[in-house]
Amino acid sequence: MVVDLVEVSIEAAIANSKSIGSIISKLLENKNLESFEGNCLKNCSWLYSLARPCLRGSGEAFEAKNMQLLV
Repeated sequence: MVVDLVEVSIEAAIANSKSIGSIISKLLENKNLESFEGNCLKNCSWLYSLARPCLRGSGEAFEAKNMQLLV
């Protein structure tokens, strides 16, 4: 069912964003990074941190819409 596929997709995207965020955090621990590299990684970290709440909100919005259709 489409609802199940959307739920699985959102959960996978959240898990991926957490994993990538963790990798970025580990890369930021490297004290030998050039300033440009560090800034790029910080920007990526910030964007991935925004992804999780956005994905959760998308899932909640999708569920709310489907619940209204079922009632």
